[in-house]
Parts: sequence; structure tokens; C-alpha cells
Amino acid sequence: NIHKGDTYEVAAQVPDVSAEILRSAAAPTSMNKRYLAMPNDYPPEFVEQAKQLTKDAPTQYDKAKVLQDWFRQNFVYDLKGPDGQSTDAIQNFLVSRRGMCQQFSGTFAAFARSIGIPARVAIGFTPGILKDDGLYHVQALHAHAWPEVYFEGVGWLAFEPTPSRGNPTAEAYTGVQQQQAGEDPPAVPTTIAPPSTVAVNNTPVTTAFRIPKEIDSTSVAKPKVSAWTRYRALLIGLTVVGLFALYPFVLRRIEHIRWSRRRKLAAHEADQLAVSWHRATDVLRQHDMAPEVGETPLAFAERATRHLRIPAEWLPGLADIVTRATYAGHVPNDTQLRDAERVPLQIRTLLRQRFTKRRQLTSILDPRDVFRSLPGDAPRQRRFG
Repeated sequence: NIHKGDTYEVAAQVPDVSAEILRSAAAPTSMNKRYLAMPNDYPPEFVEQAKQLTKDAPTQYDKAKVLQDWFRQNFVYDLKGPDGQSTDAIQNFLVSRRGMCQQFSGTFAAFARSIGIPARVAIGFTPGILKDDGLYHVQALHAHAWPEVYFEGVGWLAFEPTPSRGNPTAEAYTGVQQQQAGEDPPAVPTTIAPPSTVAVNNTPVTTAFRIPKEIDSTSVAKPKVSAWTRYRALLIGLTVVGLFALYPFVLRRIEHIRWSRRRKLAAHEADQLAVSWHRATDVLRQHDMAPEVGETPLAFAERATRHLRIPAEWLPGLADIVTRATYAGHVPNDTQLRDAERVPLQIRTLLRQRFTKRRQLTSILDPRDVFRSLPGDAPRQRRFG
């Protein structure tokens, strides 16, 4: 692929041919089958029209020249002409006698094939404008399509049925002066021979073959965007940003609901304390700190407090009241229950503050901490089949 800023060199050989040489060329044989192919639904009246136009032309060259001149003298170049290369498009072009280079080149090739002349359509650019830097500047308006005819022993040669266009290397046999978009034909031939146009597509013409439209300006116009399209894009963007901003709050809300539901399902105050203890140990597990087998809540609380540098009154205080409620029958009051519920959140907030910014964001957005199994959840049965 060619990108903006790329440079490349093209070596081309300009054919030195004349009308006399082409009139003496033998009838083509090697290209007949491929470049004479026509669609099955090609109208016979088009064939008859091509035959009538060229009935007095004795050679293949003369027939191609007659077709070229007929299009140039009887049709108008119009950028607003109908698009396409279908049979209907050719019909519209022949009726309106207005079109772009794709209609001129495609219809020429179809007419030529219908009377036994191997033809194809080439797509490329005209030479461009020679500027003071010594380089040819090729712009979008120089995009062009033209037909080519095959001559045995000579090769493919370009013809120019499109009015206001002229190949600088083909004037000897087409009789058409050099001309391209944005300029008038020169009164005196230029002394600097510009490079020949380069065909970029050797595909034979069919009714389904499409050629890009020409551009009649020095710059490509930007596509118009409606106000509704802008509004919709803005609305979608704001929605995405809003959902992303709400995502952490939704996760925290779900987490709060799950633990609150587990606490409400607890039959006694001691069970509610156990839920707070399990939530605290769950937070510590995320920091690689978990109770060892046989380790009491008080022993674990002291070890975790010392290792993670947690305030001494948080976890040991929770472990103490949990132990007394579990083993001594102590009934905690509402204040103790609320304090126990806050301890896991205090620990998590403190430990997250020590994270790097990236790990803090990952920890906040990670849904696994919210949806992991809670103590007392019914085991999920795995079904097969």
C-alpha cells in the first residue's frame, strides 16, 4: 500500500507508433477470448449501433478512432452524470449523452468488444502539474479512466473518448492534444514530455466493473455530518463515560447489599459479629494474610496487625468481642455491632491507600472481590449434560 509521504520511481516505455503502423497491424489473436467477453444480457441494439458507426472503417485502428471521435464530438463531459457501468447505465449514457470518464471509457470498451476489437478499461491518473521544483504534482482531480485497445505486435494502446482529456503520449495516433483536469489544451506542444499515464487495472471490462468517480476540485471535500449524527455520537460518548464512572459505585453497592443480606440472615447477634469477622479476614486474604489452622481470632488479629501495620484497636478489638460472644455468651449491643461492621471497611481503605495508583484502580474495578462466595452461602451444584 502507498501512504502519504512515500516516494517511488516508475520506469515506462513510451510507444513510438503512428496511424500507419496501427493500420498495418495484424488481426489480434492471443487476446480475443479474454478481452472480447461480453455479458449475456448485452442489448443487440448496442451491437448494431457500434457496427453502423464503424461500417466504413477498414481496419481495427480506424474503427477504434471512429468510436473515439464519435464520443468526443457528440457527448458532453459532466461530473453530475449517472454512476455505474451496468447495461442500464450505458443506456442512460447513450440517451442523455452526458457522463463522466467511467461512462465514456466503459461504453467505448463495450462497443469495441461487440465488433471484435479487444479492449479494456484502465484506471489511474493523468500526469499532473509540473511545478517549479521540477516535479509533477498529482492531485485528486487528476484521477481518470480511459479505454485501451490491443494491437497484435504492438500491445495495449490508450484511446481517449472523454472530451476535455488527452493523453500526451497518444496524440500521434489518437489526434487528441494533451489535456487534463484544470487546464486547457496547449496551443503549442510542450517541450517537456510528461510521464505516460499508468494503468493500474488489467481486468477486462464487464457490466459489473465499477470505476471511481473523478473529483473536480483540488481538495477532497469532507463528508457532511448531520446535526443528529453529532448529537447521537455525543450522547453515546457521554453514556459510556457515565457508565464507566458509575461502575465502581455499582460494584460497591452490590458488595454492600450482599454482606448486609448475609448479616440480616444471621439468627443472633453473635452470628452478626461472625459475619463482620469473616468479612475482615476476607479483606486480609486479598493481601496474602489468612488465619492458620488452629489459630485463634485473637492470635491472628495480633499477627495481622503487626505484619500489616494496622491500628491496634481495629482488628484485635473485633477479635476480642467475637471471641467473648462465641465462647462466653456475651451479647453485643448496637454500638458494638456497628463498630464491628465498620472494621473491615477501615482495614480495606487503609491497605488500598498503600497501593500504587494502577493497583488501586485495578482493585476498585475488579468484580471478583464483590462476587466471591460469602460465608453461609449455599453450595452451588454443578450440572452436567
